[in-house]
Amino acid sequence: MPLIEEIEVPDVPEHVADYVWHVSRREDDFDFDDIRPVERRTIKGVTRMVGEPWKLKLAIPGPGTYDIRIRQRSDSGRTVFERETTLDLRDFLVVALGDSYSSGQGNPDIPGAPDHDNAWYDVFLPTLGFVVSLSGGMFTAPLAYRFGKEALDAAKDMLAEKWPTIARQQKATIATDPDPVWQEPAAYRSLKCGTALGAGSLENPELGRLVTFLNFARTGSEVFDGLLGPRTSDGLPIDDWIGNMGQVEEMAETLTRAGRTEIDALVISIGVNDLGFATRLTSLVADDSIALLGGVGDDTKNREETLKRAEHLLDSGKIRGALDSLRQALEELPLSIHQVYLLEYPAAIFDRADGKPHPGCEIFGSAFDLDIDQRDAELTRHLGLRLNEVIREAANDFGWVHVGNIDAGFRGHGYCMGEDSFYRTASQSLVLQGDTEGTMHPNGAGHAVVGEQVAQALEQHMVAAARPPEVVRTEIEAWRVAGVDEQWKPVRFGQDYDMPPVVLASLQTFAGSDPSLARVREADTRGFQVRVEEEQAGEPHHNAEEVGFAVLRPGLLRDRQTGEIVGEAGSLSVDQPSADLWRTLTFDERITGDVVVVMQVMSANGHQPVHVRLRDVGEAADGRRQLRFKMEEWRTADGQHFEERIGYLVLKVGEHTLRGAEIFASLVDGVDESWRRSVVFNARPGGTPVVLTQCQTFRGADPVVVRQKNVERDHFDVRLQEDRQGGDHVGESVGFIVVEAA
Repeated sequence: MPLIEEIEVPDVPEHVADYVWHVSRREDDFDFDDIRPVERRTIKGVTRMVGEPWKLKLAIPGPGTYDIRIRQRSDSGRTVFERETTLDLRDFLVVALGDSYSSGQGNPDIPGAPDHDNAWYDVFLPTLGFVVSLSGGMFTAPLAYRFGKEALDAAKDMLAEKWPTIARQQKATIATDPDPVWQEPAAYRSLKCGTALGAGSLENPELGRLVTFLNFARTGSEVFDGLLGPRTSDGLPIDDWIGNMGQVEEMAETLTRAGRTEIDALVISIGVNDLGFATRLTSLVADDSIALLGGVGDDTKNREETLKRAEHLLDSGKIRGALDSLRQALEELPLSIHQVYLLEYPAAIFDRADGKPHPGCEIFGSAFDLDIDQRDAELTRHLGLRLNEVIREAANDFGWVHVGNIDAGFRGHGYCMGEDSFYRTASQSLVLQGDTEGTMHPNGAGHAVVGEQVAQALEQHMVAAARPPEVVRTEIEAWRVAGVDEQWKPVRFGQDYDMPPVVLASLQTFAGSDPSLARVREADTRGFQVRVEEEQAGEPHHNAEEVGFAVLRPGLLRDRQTGEIVGEAGSLSVDQPSADLWRTLTFDERITGDVVVVMQVMSANGHQPVHVRLRDVGEAADGRRQLRFKMEEWRTADGQHFEERIGYLVLKVGEHTLRGAEIFASLVDGVDESWRRSVVFNARPGGTPVVLTQCQTFRGADPVVVRQKNVERDHFDVRLQEDRQGGDHVGESVGFIVVEAA
């Protein structure tokens, strides 16, 4: 099935006639070229654009590294905007094994209906909006139901009538028409489980991240009866629907047939049935009854027997031994499993709002002593916590990732907490799926808690570990060159690059007082040319200045100490058809907080002096981070300029360690045409740094550049400079970036 990737270009100025696209994949000969015309219609004197010509939907062959280029062309066929990017598209394979907690028991993909008129439901909302926040964004738990009063009343009446039968470990069922829909009915498997929610929340095609999720979990599974072999009942296999093979074998066979030999993440929930938890819980209820046992029920004795049998399994090492057998079986598979994740269980089953165990309710509360009392609830939590200890120790010893904080997330949301409960009640299970099998399992809110923890673990151990080096690599050079005047001066890089880097330059001195700035051209993989460019109203000669440079590879910038993405460097080609045309540049949304932007004209196609002006830096729009920019000529020119190549650096405010340099970004407000003395920053190691400056605001409309002088280890002086016709510019916010000089 082809993957669909949508690429969006936000700006469509009136003079743009069409978009020219080129997309290619490096791994093969996939190559796509297309021209998308911009159509406009005029109705009653109003001209509007028809459709959304800035969007391209393209079927691509699969994951890989894609080079993407987009050009805007004018009516004459001239390029007015050009931008290139690389998309590394990765498909992560996440596989789930385990018991009912991983299968989604109690949460069918589509619920059944007990009768044809559907009066059992007031509302069925597949996405009611239970939102869970993650470090990388938000996701919605896609399972929430609002139950009709008639439905729950009828279900409770049936449970009350059948309660003695249920207490004997038999089942209560009702007919449904239509039946509930499951991904696999025989396994009570749905895509509403927490593992599916967590894996799905990580998919982000815009970041090149796809997720394939396969779930083999089956309700009631144990390590040997379910994972390493089929589930059994009275010693006989009951998984004939899948050839009576265990989940591990089914997984290996399925992936081998599909040609997938690598699993990025194998997520497992197992152990609760090996402990016989459901049996222990039922025993706490059924063995209380005189009528059911034909003898005298004894709560205390019952608890002692239940605790004794459970702790024998825990203390004897049988459960740990079963997990070790699972580990060995996985290691012997003809598959490469990058990481295994083992989930803990919620132990807060009968918690109330205070986070402490309380007596049961509904089918776990009875006037005939068929109940979960206070001590039963405390025992249930105790056994759950003991099981979680075994799971955590096994994960640590095996080198697996232990997915914790699930029990903590369920605290205060026990079975009897009504709308605040994270568990499926017996009445709800009857209404949703026609039986009581879903009782005691996490509901939609509970699975959202599981999903959040799964997502965080996968983000840390799968996604971050798999980021290709070329996506986040950065190399930066910084140095100063003296003796630069109005003549073009060649400059060589300290190394050769595999693609033209971004070159940024600022005057470090104030030897000449005429309005001027550093101009760059012919930047390639080996070097560039630089000169001091004045406004043409003055004398052509300019006194020699010292120029500071920073050279960066295009791409994202990651702090080597914190791992945080703190910046983005790149280039684009645009023209300036009119003085009042502003363009939008969108940068990576993972660059959070205040930013400083430096944009440098890196070519000299137009004969008029020109620089870049900024406004609305960092402003968010539709969840994206962006800025607006234009090429600005001095007032002696007409404001129209030929296409130029512009390099840019977006950097988060603060101090960062990059590969090649220490770098610091900050802002100083209220800078006007008077010298602002001693802008202070932390002293840089290694001598005098390079300081790059640029105006970040557009409070005054007259053309302006930033000048600086007295650049020392820990300070510099700064001012704005208009052309000779100006001289009274309002205060602007100036961003500065300090780079340790090599």
